[in-house]
Amino acid sequence: EADIGIVFSGLRPGEKLYEELLADADDTLPTAVPRLRVARLSRPVPADTALDALLALADAGASDAAEVRAALSRAVPEFQGAAVADPVQVPR
Repeated sequence: EADIGIVFSGLRPGEKLYEELLADADDTLPTAVPRLRVARLSRPVPADTALDALLALADAGASDAAEVRAALSRAVPEFQGAAVADPVQVPR
């Protein structure tokens, strides 16, 4: 087997340096395994109906940004969307 070369290309536009997995109000609990913790969320994960509503808006090609932001806020209460002048169309 040949080795695959590794190229260090540096950061690319929009690339994240780290990922936040918990909201500020969430906490973690220790486990029997060192350095392994379990997330304890401050509120239950939203029902699939919140995601279903967002997918339905996407399938319908919703153009009402306020409606989409409202649905997203119901699914993710921490979401604080800003007004968008020109919404980006994202293909599914």
